Amino acid sequence: MTYFPPPNSTNLKPRPRTEIVGGIVIPPSEAIKWASAILDRPLPDDGYADMTAYIHIKRVAKKFGADLARVGQNPALREGKKFNRQPYMVVTQRRKGQFWNRCLTDCEEVTEEDLKMTPGENEELVKRKLEELGIEYIGFKTYFY
Repeated sequence: MTYFPPPNSTNLKPRPRTEIVGGIVIPPSEAIKWASAILDRPLPDDGYADMTAYIHIKRVAKKFGADLARVGQNPALREGKKFNRQPYMVVTQRRKGQFWNRCLTDCEEVTEEDLKMTPGENEELVKRKLEELGIEYIGFKTYFY
C-alpha cells in the first residue's frame, strides 16, 4: 500500500504570484548595438544574435544593480506564423506585488488603483548612463511581470 504524507502547511498559504516591475523598454536592434559595444565586435541585426545580446547585457546589468527581461509577446497577436523579435526591458526596479491574490480555494483580483508604484532607485542612474552613451531614452514604464 502506498503512503501519502499529509499536505505541508506551507503549501496551503496564499502566495503572491506576480511582481511589479519598472524599467526601460528597448527594441532588439538597440540591444544588439549594446551587446556589440560590450563584446567589441559587431553582431548581426537579423534576429539570430538576440539571445547572445540578452545574455551579455544581463551579465553587465547585474553589476549595476539592474536586470534584463524579455518582454513576452502574445502568439495570437502575431501576423500569421511570422517570427517576431522580442523587445527587452532593462529592469530598474523590482518588488513583490499581489496583482492576483491566489490560494487553493479562491482567486481574488486586486485592482490597479490599489497598487502603489514607488520610483525606481536606479532609474536616474540608468537614464544618465544612456544619455552618456548617446542612446535614446525611451521612457520609464510599469509592467505586471
